[in-house]
Amino acid sequence: MNFLTSFPIGQYVHGDKSWLRIIDSRLKIILLSIFLITPILSGPIWRINLVICLLLVTFSSLLPIRVWWRSFLLVSCLSLFVGILSIFVASNLPSLDIPIRDPKELATIIYTSGTTGIPKGVMHDFHNFSFSTTNAVETIGLNKDSFISYLPLCHIAERLLVEMGSLYSGGTVSFVESIDKFSENLKYIRPTVFLGVPRIWTKFQQGILSKIPRKRLNILLNIPFISKVIKNKIKSNLGLNKAKHIFTGAAPTPTSILKWFSKLDINIQEAYAMTENCCYSHVTLKDEIKVGFVGKALPLCKVKLSEKNEILIKHDGLMLGYFKEKEITSETIKDGWLYTGDEGFIDKQGFLKITGRVKDLFKTSKGKYVAPSPIEMKLSANKNIEQVCVVGNNIPQPLALIVLSEYGKVKAKSDLVKSLNKSLNIVNKKIEKYEKLNGIIILDEPWTIDNGRLTPTMKVKRNEVEKLYQSNYELWYDDKSKIIFI
Repeated sequence: MNFLTSFPIGQYVHGDKSWLRIIDSRLKIILLSIFLITPILSGPIWRINLVICLLLVTFSSLLPIRVWWRSFLLVSCLSLFVGILSIFVASNLPSLDIPIRDPKELATIIYTSGTTGIPKGVMHDFHNFSFSTTNAVETIGLNKDSFISYLPLCHIAERLLVEMGSLYSGGTVSFVESIDKFSENLKYIRPTVFLGVPRIWTKFQQGILSKIPRKRLNILLNIPFISKVIKNKIKSNLGLNKAKHIFTGAAPTPTSILKWFSKLDINIQEAYAMTENCCYSHVTLKDEIKVGFVGKALPLCKVKLSEKNEILIKHDGLMLGYFKEKEITSETIKDGWLYTGDEGFIDKQGFLKITGRVKDLFKTSKGKYVAPSPIEMKLSANKNIEQVCVVGNNIPQPLALIVLSEYGKVKAKSDLVKSLNKSLNIVNKKIEKYEKLNGIIILDEPWTIDNGRLTPTMKVKRNEVEKLYQSNYELWYDDKSKIIFI
């Protein structure tokens, strides 16, 4: 019987050499959207046995031609697709037997998001998915739930929670039509399980405050009957009024955001995992929420901290290794322990707090090492800030590069400067002397997936941001202004 291994790549193929590894993976079929054809076809395509270009139906509607001609083009493309597929199927006839895969057989290769460099292909077998999903579904208590899918299916959280979680619990999955229709689709679907990456929660908050000013909302939330009406209305407008499990993950979520939503009775459960451990590590249960912590270790998952406080994970669902990267694999898994690259703290109750990235540390010209993530979390409490990246290689004190939120963009310049200066002073009082921010740099270009500054799960690609702005660090540091507009 012929079996296939899935190799999801999504948008990770853009802007790097990922397609070289895709070609080297001995693929038989590639299903592509029209937007991914160019980067793939620029490589040695003859090394693939068969390429199937699956043209998006929406593409035909974008063409400036008559409706009947669009229909003809679409039918022609689909006919060609069916014809090529028929030839392939005819030469690779499937067995009529029920497929039974060996638990130790390679199931998929999932590429990391590339926040620290070129994405790496993480190999998982069928046992890893079975182990992680079975234990997670039982622990969380999923049962015939409704899920919404909007993250790329090449992301491990989407694969495990939404795809595998729905299959193992008898749930249903609804896919958003597009990012532009995300809010509309969410309100229509009203899922019982929802995973929102940090930027989604920031957008939700900005949307709510654009309709109800903060001071007015705080007053209304203190009036008993009115408070309940307001909370229910907000949850209904978001599409979360039926949600039983509301998760956040993929990147650090500011505690100020978590506390703000809890006032609306939207209790967000933080989770922590990664592609390399098959999305099985820590999760906050809905009756054990501890703000600022990502929960306790899941069953059969061992966790400890290294001498550098790096989080180490060990269980039966760790990756087989990185695809064609034996050296990096041996550096990541040592004696059965996965070195996550994340720095953490475990309290007496077993709750884990993520305090930063071990590999994100940068060295100032004073010879001091600074962890940017905790500083970024504190600074992001300012609602005028949507994106922030703290930098400081080879300058005496760190700088904060920020992108304004929609709320901040419409604010008067004098008020904005006053607000940012206030945040700068508050943050600097809470951190060590060598960590104190010398200033805030307001950038005019947002960081997006399209321009390569964000991963598909909306995490900042620190390396890409540094490459773009590092030549200006000394100039900005020498500027006497604490708030600099670029």
